[in-house]
Amino acid sequence: MTAKRYFTQAYDLDGPEDARRLYGAWAPDYDSEMIEAEGYRGPEILAVEVERRVSDRTGWIVDIGCGTGLVGQHLAERGFANVDGIDLVQEMLDQAAAKSCYSRLIRGNLLERVPVNDDRYDIAVSAGTFTHSHVGPDGLDEVMRIVKPGGRALILCNGEAFASDGYEGKLRDLARLGLADLAESVETDAILGNGLKGRLLVLDIHR
Repeated sequence: MTAKRYFTQAYDLDGPEDARRLYGAWAPDYDSEMIEAEGYRGPEILAVEVERRVSDRTGWIVDIGCGTGLVGQHLAERGFANVDGIDLVQEMLDQAAAKSCYSRLIRGNLLERVPVNDDRYDIAVSAGTFTHSHVGPDGLDEVMRIVKPGGRALILCNGEAFASDGYEGKLRDLARLGLADLAESVETDAILGNGLKGRLLVLDIHR
C-alpha cells in the first residue's frame, strides 16, 4: 500500500480495531512517508509551542497518541527529560521505543481508561490524535483525569476537525464544570504540505 493510500485511509477509520490495523501496517514507514511525502510538521510545531510555554524541563509530560515518537523526539531535543507516551497501536510504540526519548511507553485507548493513575502528569501534549476519525473531543475527559490540578494540556488539533467536530461545545462544558479553562486557542502554521492549518488548544486544568 502506498503512503498516500495509508494517509487517505487514516481520515476514514471505523473504530479502534481499524486504527490498529492501519497504523500497525504503516508504522515502519510512517515517519519518512508523513514527513517527506506529506510535509507533516505537526510534532515540530507542537514542540516549539511547548518550549515557549513550559519553563520547567523536569516536570512529567505525557504525549497522548505518541505514535512513532516524533513529538517526543522534538521535546528531547529541547531538553525535556521526563516524557511518557501513550498510543493505541503496539507497532507504533515499538517505533517510538527505538528513538529512546520516552521514560515509559503505554498502550491504551484514550476513549477508555488508560492504565495510568489519576493526577500523574504535570503537562499533557498531543499532535495528530485529535483529528477526523481518530479521537474526538470526548478524549479530553481522560486527559483531565491523568493531569494534575494546576497542570496544563497543549493539544494540537486538526484545524478542520476543531471547527466541525464539537470541540467548542466540549470546552465550554469543561469550563462550566470547573474542570479546565481554555487559556489559548491559536491557529498555527500549516501542519501538512497541503496547507492544512492546526489549532493549538492550551487548557489550564483545575479539576
